[in-house]
Amino acid sequence: MMKKMCALMMCSALLMCMTVCGAARFAQAPETDFDTETEGNGVVITEYTGKGGNVVIPATIGGKAVVGIGEEAFSDSGLTSVTIPDGVTTIGAKAFSGCRSLTSVTIPDSVTDIGGWAFSECTSLTSVTIPNSVTDIGAGAFAGCTSLKTISTHSANQWYKAIDGVLFSKDGETLHTYPMGKQQTVYTIPDSVTTIGKSAFEGCASLTSVTIPDSVTDIGGWAFSFCSSLTSVTIPDSVTDIGERAFSFCSSLTSVTIPDSVTDIGTGAFSFCTSLTTVTIPDSVTTIGAGAFSGCSGLKTISVHSANQEYKAIDGVLFSKGGITLAELLLKYEAMKDGKTLDVVAKNLHTYPAGGKTAYRIPDSVTAIGERSFLGCTSLTSVTIPDSVTTIGWAAFANCTSLTSVTIPDSVTDIGGWAFSGCSSLISVTIPDSVTAIGKSAFYGCSSLKPEVRADIERRFGEGPF
Repeated sequence: MMKKMCALMMCSALLMCMTVCGAARFAQAPETDFDTETEGNGVVITEYTGKGGNVVIPATIGGKAVVGIGEEAFSDSGLTSVTIPDGVTTIGAKAFSGCRSLTSVTIPDSVTDIGGWAFSECTSLTSVTIPNSVTDIGAGAFAGCTSLKTISTHSANQWYKAIDGVLFSKDGETLHTYPMGKQQTVYTIPDSVTTIGKSAFEGCASLTSVTIPDSVTDIGGWAFSFCSSLTSVTIPDSVTDIGERAFSFCSSLTSVTIPDSVTDIGTGAFSFCTSLTTVTIPDSVTTIGAGAFSGCSGLKTISVHSANQEYKAIDGVLFSKGGITLAELLLKYEAMKDGKTLDVVAKNLHTYPAGGKTAYRIPDSVTAIGERSFLGCTSLTSVTIPDSVTTIGWAAFANCTSLTSVTIPDSVTDIGGWAFSGCSSLISVTIPDSVTAIGKSAFYGCSSLKPEVRADIERRFGEGPF
């Protein structure tokens, strides 16, 4: 009898300990762990100052209901799990970004808005459920969540749905987020999709192939950036826009087919695709953003369709035609009367392929060296700038680590910021009196520059260029 009583007492004590410990583990965090701002009749948490772990956010602070989680309020904190109380309607941009130990999050069905990059870089998060109340999820809300394998949505949600763990708009026309932690190597985008959202596939390192259907018209910014295993991509002829940095840092991408439906190629769209060797610009393209192909160290040549009215290639180098002068228009008209054609000269140097020749002479027709036009051309040792050039753009020669000297002609008036930054082998540079402005950090990181050259630049333009 005594043994039974002892055993019963031990079980009771163990149960009590487990209850107390469990309650302590998931106890509501003290109000002193939070800084807030008043919003209407409630408060928004602006900063979490607690120690992390398993955090249950209180429903009220200072007698006022918690109605929102502010921008970066919990960013880079040591959370392992977080329970957001009913009554919260907004989760701000980057609210939980960088919470690398966060394994679970409970989002209540009072939340309507989840801000951009709200849970970005939560590398331990494996799954997330979107409640029926959510009407807006910002771009990149789950970007960098390397362990995220699935996203699910409440069946009653009127704005979003999930198919096989991938997040879409309710009508299926926008692919919002493909979880980074999915281990599939091949994925076919459904035919209903017309827009691939911003950062939709960003960092999905397992993907080697993605099939884009001919229903798609827009590829958003950063959509496939850092998909390091993606080897080739065929863009259907329904697409008109390729967003900024859409395929940047796709280091295994060896080929890309750009159809003649595309009119806009965004800034840095294919930058640092180091395995890309050739690119052809179709006649439909009217705009190519700065640095669209910068840092592509394997890129040896760029070609342009002969019918393109805005761009042309000369010896594999991309130029924009930069408009037409009255004199050129008259010449073109006279040529047309004789049944001939007259090509407008290349005025703006847009992109020099990073895998190109080690020495280059810029054509005499060029008046502007574009932003990021030679960026990352690490093999370039010499460049000749003609006296037709008046401006050198932002970061134009940045990180040309083999460039040893450069002579700037007396036609140049402006040198953009970071123009020669990172040119670690640059020993000498001649800057004529015609130059009236040098942008910030134009020669930052030019560690080999002769002391007398640096002193002369500082005397004329101050320390800003360095």
